[in-house]
Amino acid sequence: MELSALHAYHALYSETLFRDVIPFWEKHSLDRQHGGYYTCLTTDGAVFDTDKVRSSFNATQFTQFIDQFVWLQARQVWMFSKLCCMDAQDYPGADFEHRKQQWLEIAR
Repeated sequence: MELSALHAYHALYSETLFRDVIPFWEKHSLDRQHGGYYTCLTTDGAVFDTDKVRSSFNATQFTQFIDQFVWLQARQVWMFSKLCCMDAQDYPGADFEHRKQQWLEIAR
């Protein structure tokens, strides 16, 4: 693969990551009421893994448990922490310092 093609792919993936992927998870994955991150989301961001709620449990608490798998909790903290550690030159926008603070808060 030629270097120009690699640069084109880098630009495409970087733009997609920062324009679409990260904003989606920031907007829809955060459980602002109980903490943590929702795992099972539809393409429009709705939480969908609520069909496993059993009547013997408090539906709200059990749903929170079902929708927040441990592996994603660690992955989200790692991802947003990693974003905080990246160089400004690797971020395609002009608001890097502001975004960096947002990512730090999300990781906490």
